[in-house]
Amino acid sequence: MSPVNHGLLQQYQLLDYDSYAVNTDLIAQVAGGVMASNFKLPGSCPCRLFHDSMHMTDEGNAAVAKFLNRTCGL
Repeated sequence: MSPVNHGLLQQYQLLDYDSYAVNTDLIAQVAGGVMASNFKLPGSCPCRLFHDSMHMTDEGNAAVAKFLNRTCGL
């Protein structure tokens, strides 16, 4: 799963959060033992870390890498 620019999607009403929650929960179930980070919460990644709705800036990629390093010990 990739971080999502919730601020942008909310601004243009492009995301059905009920469906989004169901879909991300299904992905987590199918992933089984694979570690899943909770990037689905609105505001978990600031809008300034994105170029658009999904593609992160260099700063955003670095922030996610640091988060994964702390969370997974990679």
